[in-house]
Amino acid sequence: MNDEPLTNYKIFSHYKIICRDKKIALLKKVVEERLRKPRLIASESCRWNEWIKVPASSEGILRARINFSRNLIGNVKELVYKEEEYFIEYKLNDGEIKKYRLVIDNAVCGVWVSPLFEKISNPFYGRQVQEIRLSYPADHLLTKEIKVGWESIEPMKEGLIHRE
Repeated sequence: MNDEPLTNYKIFSHYKIICRDKKIALLKKVVEERLRKPRLIASESCRWNEWIKVPASSEGILRARINFSRNLIGNVKELVYKEEEYFIEYKLNDGEIKKYRLVIDNAVCGVWVSPLFEKISNPFYGRQVQEIRLSYPADHLLTKEIKVGWESIEPMKEGLIHRE
């Protein structure tokens, strides 16, 4: 869900799942949009490798728009060699932690945070996330500070989004 945040928003806003199995989902275009436009609800500064408290959200999807800066070494490495792997960890309400790879250059467009998308059956059904942590192994390539803008994406109709 973090590789193409703008594409995911458009798909879930304009299509619904009509048939699925374990590997494939069939989507159908809908006439009316299913999601409202993303709305900024909070902003904060934080640091890499520290837990970030997730703001409470109502019935919507919560995304984090992650802004960071590379230092000189990081800019050079990105130009001449493949970049390091980045990760996002989700701490769920029950204490379980899930870790996924993060495409950091797409993160500025919005990383899906909550509800945690785990099943193709309904992208709006999932467990609530309490905190996230952003990490990468080479701490000398980026500046220490991260800016996070929290976005809420509300459904157009009641009942579209289900919690755990």
